[in-house]
Amino acid sequence: MDFGDEGDSYMEHWVNEYWNFNENRWVLVDVDGYYEYEHRFGYSQFDLPRRKFVTASEAWIGMRQNTLNKKLDVFTPTALEGLCDYLFMDFHALMNNEIFYSYQPLYLRGGIHTLSERELYELDHLAELLSEPDKNMEQIEHLWTTNEKFSVLTNNTQNIYYDIFGSHYARK
Repeated sequence: MDFGDEGDSYMEHWVNEYWNFNENRWVLVDVDGYYEYEHRFGYSQFDLPRRKFVTASEAWIGMRQNTLNKKLDVFTPTALEGLCDYLFMDFHALMNNEIFYSYQPLYLRGGIHTLSERELYELDHLAELLSEPDKNMEQIEHLWTTNEKFSVLTNNTQNIYYDIFGSHYARK
C-alpha cells in the first residue's frame, strides 16, 4: 500500500475488496486504517483509489518480467519470496479458504530459491490468473481442484514436528 502520495513506494499491507452492487464496481477498503477523518489524504479508507495498492499478482508479474518500477517494502528475506506468500493467500482467499499469513504450501518449505524454472512458470501462470480473477475464475477453480501442491499447507510449528518425527507424517 502506498501510504504517501508519490505512488512509487509500497509497504506490505492487507486490504479488502467488496462488490458494491449499487455502483456495479469493486471497492478497495483498508479496515486497519486510521485515516478516515484525515482530509489531507483526499480519499476515504473505505473507498481507496486503485493506485494506492499493488496486488501480489501485479507485483509478482512486474518483478519476474523486470517491469515493476515501484519500491516494495516486504517483510521477508526477499521480495519475491514475500510476493509468493501473498499469491497463495490471495489464491486461497478466492477459494473461500482464507489462510493465516504463516501458512504456505508445503512444497515451498525449502524456500523459493529451491524452485525449478518450471515451478516458477507455474507461479507466473497463477499470478496471471489472479491478476484478473473475475475473468479467470473458472481456471483458478480448476487449479484449486487439480493442483494439490497449491493447497497442502504447512507452517513453522508443523515443520518442527516434521523435523522431529520425520517427513512421512507430512502427507497424512
